[in-house]
Amino acid sequence: MRLNFRAPEIGDKPEFEKISSKMNTNSFSKVFGSYFLWAGNHKTKICFDDDILYIKYDKENPLYEMPKGTKTDETLSKAINSVLEDNAQSNGKTKFQFTRLLRNEAEKLEKLFPKKFEITPERNDFEYIYSVQELADLKGKKYHGKRGHIAKFSKMHEWVYQPLNIAKKETYVAFFKSWFGEKQNANPNEMTAIEKALDYYNELNLYGGAIYVGDKIAACAIGEKINTETFVVHFEKALNEFADAYTVINHELCKDVQDEYKFINREEDLGIPGLRKAKLSYHPYSFVEKYSAILK
Repeated sequence: MRLNFRAPEIGDKPEFEKISSKMNTNSFSKVFGSYFLWAGNHKTKICFDDDILYIKYDKENPLYEMPKGTKTDETLSKAINSVLEDNAQSNGKTKFQFTRLLRNEAEKLEKLFPKKFEITPERNDFEYIYSVQELADLKGKKYHGKRGHIAKFSKMHEWVYQPLNIAKKETYVAFFKSWFGEKQNANPNEMTAIEKALDYYNELNLYGGAIYVGDKIAACAIGEKINTETFVVHFEKALNEFADAYTVINHELCKDVQDEYKFINREEDLGIPGLRKAKLSYHPYSFVEKYSAILK
């Protein structure tokens, strides 16, 4: 069976969530925004067929995620074979590869296709999960440094935190453009994803907050609900002139959502040393492990 892949559209959200809502995970792979916002950068394509969701990264060497929504091992096996067939028809030159497999998906793949795939943990793709309450309180010796950053910022600036008001969209766009203007090596596709997030803010049910120093935004964060327990932060930026603003926006957003969520997902570190160090400094509660699987 040939799968008809295409770019995700905002109208796909209900069907996507009908399938993903059955996933028992704190991973951002459960939310439509993760795919829709970054579709241009990752060349993401999706296909709905018989209540099964297929996801493909349509690059020179295509990558696939595990089919989602299958109800039995038999339907999953058929879906995986459909993906293998699609890859053979569209790209017969490289070895087939699954990417971003959750632990249970990797285990299921090995069960259904024993010793057919080389399955490897991808540490750079592990998602960081934190206790919202811990990051809202910042109690104890391990958060002494974070409290110090906030105290220093508060001594230097009079500031307020405000939830995002999408009526002020152009103000947020200007802030993010200022941030990208400071970062010569920043990925321009991320700015495209951020503008898309602001354009479809209500349709995607996004939520965020900003730190204001006077009438100027010093830091801003945007995310969305994964499930009843977990909120994911998709974007978080702070201007260079406001030292320690990253710590402040992190703290304030957690305080803002602490009554609704137990955990916060701050996504992966992509193997970037500075980003990994920063994420580890907040003492993750756990990780969502991700795996790749290459057909032998």
